Amino acid sequence: MAGQPIRFGLNEFRHITGLNTDPLPTEKFEPEADYKAFFRELPVPTSEGPKLEELTEGLVMCRAWPPKKRRWFGLLTLLSIGLYGLHPNSRIPFESAKRVFDDEAMKTYPWGRAAFEALVVSIKLLRPIGKTYTVSGMAFVLQAWAYDSIITIGERFGNVVKADEIPLLRWGGNSTRAIIESAIDEDK
Repeated sequence: MAGQPIRFGLNEFRHITGLNTDPLPTEKFEPEADYKAFFRELPVPTSEGPKLEELTEGLVMCRAWPPKKRRWFGLLTLLSIGLYGLHPNSRIPFESAKRVFDDEAMKTYPWGRAAFEALVVSIKLLRPIGKTYTVSGMAFVLQAWAYDSIITIGERFGNVVKADEIPLLRWGGNSTRAIIESAIDEDK
């Protein structure tokens, strides 16, 4: 494998996650549900997506909400934590946040493309401080890709949990970055 470039792109991301990676729609989306009233209740600015911090504050009040509103709240939290992997102080992209208020728009949106683009932007904007840095987005997809692509890492540090499972769920493990870097260096 020495000297061979390893590619991580949209196709690999789609293969690992199984998410829709079709092109993102260019038209603005406006749900029928009154998302502005919902955002004011949280409180979140009505022209921006919520921050995880704002959603966390809504955990107490959401207990009294009807199921439909709790579902919206849960989907917004899923976008923030799972799909975009945002810092608690960062906002969910507004166009994405509005889609949780429409079941069909939520089902058909190419979330894989949105998540991949967020991950790539995060990597491009890396500004290491000292010896550490934070990658936003589905960073665990990079781990699953590395385990599948760089055989040494998977063999030494990955635990095959379910061999016949989709790649994202196949691996388990808790290796540190230093150990993984040394395995890559040895593989060169």
